[in-house]
Amino acid sequence: MFEGSNLTDTRIKLLELSIEAEGYNKNVLLAIESLLPALKDLNIDHVGESELTSSYIHPFIQALFAIDRDNTVAKCANITTFDEDSRKRPDYAVDIFDSCTYDFTSCVGEVKPKNATQASKVVDFVKLCTFAAEALKDGLNHFIFFQALDKEVTFYHMIYKAGIYATVEIGTVTIPTRKNDLVNIISCLDTMTTVAEIHADIKHIEGANKITYAPVLPLDIGSLKKSLPVKRKPSLSTIH
Repeated sequence: MFEGSNLTDTRIKLLELSIEAEGYNKNVLLAIESLLPALKDLNIDHVGESELTSSYIHPFIQALFAIDRDNTVAKCANITTFDEDSRKRPDYAVDIFDSCTYDFTSCVGEVKPKNATQASKVVDFVKLCTFAAEALKDGLNHFIFFQALDKEVTFYHMIYKAGIYATVEIGTVTIPTRKNDLVNIISCLDTMTTVAEIHADIKHIEGANKITYAPVLPLDIGSLKKSLPVKRKPSLSTIH
């Protein structure tokens, strides 16, 4: 993909292709181009959550969902920690505006580095499902969310049918962090196109079809214990 190892020429070629591309192929090309500046042929053993989000996840999601839509803002959402609701915010969010005013959030995401515990990954997934369910309850026709575990970003699609929140895994995109890995993203092109198309269709449902009530898990799950309580040994006096 790189011509003579010239990163600039490759970026220009991708941008030229995006000008001629139609539909959501444009978003896919721009998403690939957005990853190029951060690619280095270095042995980087560990990428922290903040670096993973800012250097790889944000450029990728911004290009895939928001770069060609003037009313859409993709942002790292969990960067302020002084308010009471900081634990309830997702790591990433895509917001839709109407007449220059915030309207709704169309996508949320959680990011975890490679060394994250299994319990923290499960808690993040429950949090994402709760965000999605609340969005549908507020009147969206469907919703997209993603969970990034190191370089692997898995996208999910949630809809509400017959009183059930149905969540479907769309696919996983492996974000390249080295130049030699970039060619592997070819296998993810269909997933990227599908995700971009589904996201573009998210909108408010007219009042007649809006979900009036659907129970969900409580959003405040930060206090959940990450391990089972230790069993107490029976007292000798209770043994007969």
